[in-house]
Amino acid sequence: MDYQEIVDRFKRTFEKNGAKEGETPWFGKAAPEELACLTDLYGTFHSRSQVYLQDELESLRNYQVPETVLEFYRDYEPNHIPMTQAGIYMCDLAGILAENSSGAPGGILIRYGLVTLATTIGGMAVCMDLNQVSNQDPKIVLVDLDDCLDPEEVSSYEDVVKIEHLISPTFSEFLWKLSGDLYEDFEDTYCS
Repeated sequence: MDYQEIVDRFKRTFEKNGAKEGETPWFGKAAPEELACLTDLYGTFHSRSQVYLQDELESLRNYQVPETVLEFYRDYEPNHIPMTQAGIYMCDLAGILAENSSGAPGGILIRYGLVTLATTIGGMAVCMDLNQVSNQDPKIVLVDLDDCLDPEEVSSYEDVVKIEHLISPTFSEFLWKLSGDLYEDFEDTYCS
């Protein structure tokens, strides 16, 4: 995947929407220690989770973020990029750490192999599903905040499947469509 082309497309889209890149670039190389939130899921989240006890996150040892995703964040980490016209905000690595450590929905979903990478203006989680990875490219799903407010509501991956909405069959396609602002408002489309 040519991530430089996607980053350039993001920039053109943001500028077309009236945003101007400031002194801090919208995309840049990630600090290796910050990338740990994707390269070492268990090591990162078992001690930071505000939802689960350490032993409740043992399942994270079974998940690995594919190299296609790591490559994007390693070389082109989003840095406070503007929200799209559809109200979608892509997280930087600090945002990924926060979203998946705190409460609903990211902090609840992480246990089941869903890593929140973006949010909507209303707080819905846009996640890569590490249970379903095709050719090293995970599918992207949306989970409504209202369906995932309490860990008691979601107690298995099967419960997650019941409340998720497929956004894209792959991370690469998701980035391409998001960079061109091709998505409609997810909340109107999936959660109304």
